[in-house]
Amino acid sequence: MEEIMYSAMEDKVVDLVMGKGQGVSLGRFDLNDFMIVGATTQLGKVSKPLKDRFPTLFQLEPYDEVDILELLDKNLDVLKIKMTEDARIVLARRCRGVPRIANNILKRFKDLQVVHKIREIDKTTTLEFLDELGVHENGLTKSDILYLKSLKDSSLGLKTLSGILLEEAETLETVVEPYLIHLGYVDKSSDGRRLTPKGKVYVENKL
Repeated sequence: MEEIMYSAMEDKVVDLVMGKGQGVSLGRFDLNDFMIVGATTQLGKVSKPLKDRFPTLFQLEPYDEVDILELLDKNLDVLKIKMTEDARIVLARRCRGVPRIANNILKRFKDLQVVHKIREIDKTTTLEFLDELGVHENGLTKSDILYLKSLKDSSLGLKTLSGILLEEAETLETVVEPYLIHLGYVDKSSDGRRLTPKGKVYVENKL
């Protein structure tokens, strides 16, 4: 796939193999002018030749609390949900700075409002419902919490953690660890994964 992209990006042509067996042939197709934009959360897995063909690279930061609150306000109006200001702040702080997560959680709150006929969702209701959904402080999930608890007493390698948590190593490395590292709770070293001082305080006081 990357080889096809190379010729497309550099020469505006695509070479495709057509047919089977003795009837196989190579077809070249010219492309019109085009723009290509790539996005990934795993830049380290993108080959250097492909990465070098993008003249400009940007690193996007998560939305901050103010941005998420603005997004929540707009979608609360769309979904016709009434929520107190302190409840909205609680919700914003558990969305990991990701609009998609914020929107998905809001849809669950809409269900809650309809089922229980709640006129306005307050902070207490928000905290209780987020706990039911398994969305904890800082947006940590059950998998995140189990991961942190596993490192409470010592450093562990990725393979060992995978066995303890019954999760594929790739899932831990690409889904669980990045956010915990972003929060400053976990560090990678030659000895494996370990809790940072901040992570130890969180585990001891919150979990």
